[in-house]
Amino acid sequence: MKPPVPYLAIELFSNLLFKKIGPHIFIPGLVILWGIVETFQGQSRPELQFTSDAVSKTSTGFVTTYQGLIVCRICLGFTEGMFYII
Repeated sequence: MKPPVPYLAIELFSNLLFKKIGPHIFIPGLVILWGIVETFQGQSRPELQFTSDAVSKTSTGFVTTYQGLIVCRICLGFTEGMFYII
């Protein structure tokens, strides 16, 4: 299975960052960053996450609007794309 195109661009950036700062800082930092993004996203019921009202009623994280959920998903994709080097 091939990764999506944005993941490839993020992978290039993360490889450069990985070589610059080293694995002893990069990998734990990436895990912490991923955990922060997941905390902000929270959990919402999949059948209701496409309406802004449903997101604000079912979210357990800090995101309360549909736009916030989209931004959080983009940030999550960025952090997940960096995991491909590992």
